[in-house]
Amino acid sequence: MRTHPIKSAELAGTVTQLRDVVPLIRHHHENWDGTGYPDGLKADNIPLGSRIIMFADTIDAMTTDRPYRAALDSTSVRKELLRFRGTQFDPQICDALLRSAEYSKLFAPAGAAADEWPQRTPDRGSVLHTAVSA
Repeated sequence: MRTHPIKSAELAGTVTQLRDVVPLIRHHHENWDGTGYPDGLKADNIPLGSRIIMFADTIDAMTTDRPYRAALDSTSVRKELLRFRGTQFDPQICDALLRSAEYSKLFAPAGAAADEWPQRTPDRGSVLHTAVSA
């Protein structure tokens, strides 16, 4: 598993059009606090694109059924993102994502129109609002 970012970056590096994103792929498992892999980069030393990819990858993993657990709902995902804010995740990106009206759209039922799905932002009773207010 820990070789996945390196092997993925090497594979992407074989495609000329993807060479610019090779560092982003290589470092998308680096943690904000420096405990990630493959190179143990920390904070702003992790490429911004890698920090963003980490959110996409993590949310996808949490919201996909696995043999060992069912997919998590939006509230559970939000709690996990907050739990690892500042350790695994860039805190500024985490805050921006969770404040975004677009975040709740990630959990909209298939086929739901954008205007039919409620927007859960901090001022509308989200878990983030509760956590920040506490």
